[in-house]
Amino acid sequence: MTRARIEATRSSELPNSRLVLQFVYGYNGKDATSQNLFYNAAGQVVYFVAGVGVVYTRRSGQAGSPAVEAGGGHCQHFFLGHTDDVKALAICEAEVDVGGKKYPPRTIVATAQVSSHDEGPYICVWDSRVGSQQGETQLARLDFRKEDRGFSALGFSPDGVFLTAVATDNAHTVYVYDWRRGRMVSSGRGQVGDPPQVYGVEWNPHAGRHPSVPHAFLTFGKKNIKMWGREALPAGGGGPWAPRQLSTGRLDMQNVHSAAW
Repeated sequence: MTRARIEATRSSELPNSRLVLQFVYGYNGKDATSQNLFYNAAGQVVYFVAGVGVVYTRRSGQAGSPAVEAGGGHCQHFFLGHTDDVKALAICEAEVDVGGKKYPPRTIVATAQVSSHDEGPYICVWDSRVGSQQGETQLARLDFRKEDRGFSALGFSPDGVFLTAVATDNAHTVYVYDWRRGRMVSSGRGQVGDPPQVYGVEWNPHAGRHPSVPHAFLTFGKKNIKMWGREALPAGGGGPWAPRQLSTGRLDMQNVHSAAW
């Protein structure tokens, strides 16, 4: 028996082939403290695994779609705009205009990742209706300091104007952003301590939809719950959000894992 000799030449050129993500298995239900699974307007399930935003549907992917059938009519498409693990997710309940284009309720999603070796943590806002291998569905990106480390919770205001993000620094800084303009409106101390101290954020569902109902939201977590209200300015308009610690009266405060208005 003779052995065939294969000659191989070294090359600095990239190969013509590349890996394409087909299906993501698993779900991050272990260390996420806030709600991280939602249904979008199309009835698809939106969640994250590692650094991937996943949109899961029971039916087969359409021809030419990044959604790939995995058997039994199951398919997924992905948002791949992150470079490290995603730790928080939120879905916008309102119709929103971005750059003159209307996005129906429950189509826009925000995902937040941890700080990586090369850059600080950041938040991506994207359209969950269309899959993307290169992140073309991204509508906005909000960059933060490395000291913020990552995020434990996100929440859109009911009118879709603002996005609240709770960082995992030792102050659990609570940021409020006008995300379409990429402008920070307010920041404040959520709770001091080793993370996670703040588990979630919940907006007043009527805020911004009626003139008599001001924007307000709750943050809650390890033996704490705070209501954040926006201060009125003498010249009109709203100022920064300020927190007010809530109590349970004579009862000892326990860990708060969820809240609703």
